[in-house]
Amino acid sequence: MLVPFPEGLEQAHNPAAVYLAGLPSAHSQRTMRAALNNIAVIDGARPDIRLVADRRGKPTRRDLTYLSYNWAALRFQHITAIRARLTELYQPASVNKMLTALRGVLAAAYALEMISAEDYQRAVRVKGVKAKPGSPGRTLNKREIKALVRACKADDSPAGARDLALIAVLYMGGLRPSELVAATLEDYEQASGRLVVRQTEGRKARTVYVQGRAKLAVEVWLITRDLWPGPLFCTINKAGRLSDQGLTTQAVYKLLKKRGEQAGIRECSAHILRRTCIANLLKNGVDLVTVARLVGHSSVYTTARYAQPSEEMLRKAVGVLRFPF
Repeated sequence: MLVPFPEGLEQAHNPAAVYLAGLPSAHSQRTMRAALNNIAVIDGARPDIRLVADRRGKPTRRDLTYLSYNWAALRFQHITAIRARLTELYQPASVNKMLTALRGVLAAAYALEMISAEDYQRAVRVKGVKAKPGSPGRTLNKREIKALVRACKADDSPAGARDLALIAVLYMGGLRPSELVAATLEDYEQASGRLVVRQTEGRKARTVYVQGRAKLAVEVWLITRDLWPGPLFCTINKAGRLSDQGLTTQAVYKLLKKRGEQAGIRECSAHILRRTCIANLLKNGVDLVTVARLVGHSSVYTTARYAQPSEEMLRKAVGVLRFPF
């Protein structure tokens, strides 16, 4: 049965649109918009569809979006069912991200007086999904990182120098894709390798340091790029000409996929490089607080999920204890 969306409701009074407008960055808006669209499509596929009807009175695929979905009609039992369906289809982290977006929309609906305080409090009681114990995800080993470097160095065009420096910054700084594409030349201090990351999820700038051979890779790129003000990593056309336009997160995804294929790596992305950075810092004894600060985690509990101590590390850890026998 259709639950019609209130007629004549402008986008400014749509709780989903209001929630998205209040997010701190364009990247956050894109991410959460996709999460809300996923919920609309998944729940819209059920018999008790809650979508706007078209002129013929039937829902269409085009209607399955966050703008046409009747968020204010959701109650505790609906959200519980949505959570169960999402759990079947997605990993815990993705499910929790979508539930976070859903709670944000419900908060906006409550602020717009579209749902009562009692219904809102009941609806947001639905808890997130606990991640299963185990590896936080794929990381790259030393051989794979070296293969990536070789693939970039084999390309003697400006794109080869740019991609090598980009990979170096992602790995050494543990940057998110949105943080990387927002970085400018002014954010990077050549002498020290200090990079100020400004476009963070929590809107709180942090500092990372690109050191050693990674710093050398960035210096080679800057010689190619020259020192004009603008994005640290810019687009390059097929003729090898540099532009003053910065990369997008989608462009970063594509170029890393391309370099990964050239290197013979099964999978390569900015998130995998970030995960590798965190895992290697922890393996080499850097404490959780320092790692969390370096990569921009708001909680050390998030960082702790990346800690996967080996049997040798466990044995050495116990070796510091002394029993007086």
